[in-house]
Amino acid sequence: MKAALTKPTTQRPVRLAATAPQATTIWRPQDNISIWRRDLSPCLAETARQLAAKAAQGACFWVERDEDPGLAALNAFAVADWPKRPALALLAADIASMLGWFRRHSRAARLHVDLAPVRSNACRFYHTDKVNLRLLCSYAGPGTEWLMDDAVNRAGLGRGDNTAVLHGTAHAQHLKTGWAALLRGERDPTWLGRGIVHRSPPFQPGNERLLLTIDEPGPHLDG
Repeated sequence: MKAALTKPTTQRPVRLAATAPQATTIWRPQDNISIWRRDLSPCLAETARQLAAKAAQGACFWVERDEDPGLAALNAFAVADWPKRPALALLAADIASMLGWFRRHSRAARLHVDLAPVRSNACRFYHTDKVNLRLLCSYAGPGTEWLMDDAVNRAGLGRGDNTAVLHGTAHAQHLKTGWAALLRGERDPTWLGRGIVHRSPPFQPGNERLLLTIDEPGPHLDG
């Protein structure tokens, strides 16, 4: 899918890019998030919005290194009152492109894909992930909130108090709908205290999210 033609911007420790090939520096020592700024096609955006509102469950599956998940992986979304298979195929193709971007940065033989509607305030507190690398993309609804390193009081993490994590008048950054991001976590002991601090946006009834998460196997997953 063609990305929005916006000018790449460099602002450490984040890399912003208009196309996936430009957003390729996630393993540099000064970077802990890499963002692919893109616009969803109207058809894909509407498909995601309807699935976020109607789907009773998500699609959760493993893919091998060179495997294309294909349409079959999204069968859980083929609800009786929404049998639009061509639209699902469009979504499956976009997920394949997200997998391709993730694979360029991961050596894992298998990857875990989770596409799910979000209708709660889970993950509402700022935190880091116990992973090496994670991809997040909100196909519908607001995107993930994240903090620049100079906005973070890491001593406030884990208290269940978002205000304790923010320095003074610092503000959160927001991924827009459709934007994809590679986030570095803290599974690697050499990266402790350097993972990107982020949270899910507050849940808003009527503005449900459809969230794609891609992970490597690890202690948090049975790979």
